[in-house]
Amino acid sequence: MRTNFITPQTPEWYSARSGRFTASSFGKLMTTSNQEGWSIPALNHIYEKAREKYSGGNVKILINKAMRWGSRMESPALKALERYLGTTIHECGFVIHPKVTEAGATPDGLILDEAGNEKALVEVKCPYNAKVHLNYYNRIQTATNLKGIKPDYYWQVQGAMWVMGVDLCYFVSFDPRRLDEKRLHVVEIPRDEKDIARLEKTVIRAIEARDERMKGF
Repeated sequence: MRTNFITPQTPEWYSARSGRFTASSFGKLMTTSNQEGWSIPALNHIYEKAREKYSGGNVKILINKAMRWGSRMESPALKALERYLGTTIHECGFVIHPKVTEAGATPDGLILDEAGNEKALVEVKCPYNAKVHLNYYNRIQTATNLKGIKPDYYWQVQGAMWVMGVDLCYFVSFDPRRLDEKRLHVVEIPRDEKDIARLEKTVIRAIEARDERMKGF
């Protein structure tokens, strides 16, 4: 198990993310279907990263009620998943891609094999709106479902697997307010090499576009 994690929500974590493209926002880049141009969401994100890189300032994240709820419920969700899978889930911080060093990810959890090698990642969502969780439970059963219904999450999961070099990620939705079997929803998302190859090319293009944009500052 690697030890070069950067602990989330620390000054070092904010600094490491500043200017870099991270898995949680890969979906913005992947809204671009044109190999030459960029979608408006992608272009806005690239410009945002250019400003961060140029200024050297830390990333500012505005926290709303739904985000606070999700943050508080993440630990109970991981414990529920441990019971469901019968395995230990380790904490994971920010990791920089070994080759594309301007990209990174912060998975919510990490599962190791018996030899201590990284086996799978965990991505947890704890919707503030109970109807959203139930929608995930009823409609997201496969990677294809996730890609069609919540593409941002799909690219976040594939992006984390790309950064970490693993082949599986558990997509989890958790609602502690439910007292039945629907409180925990777990979907295995396998690594998709074709999509990851497309993602890697897009991220590299975005880095080049970010650097080109910085020349105008």
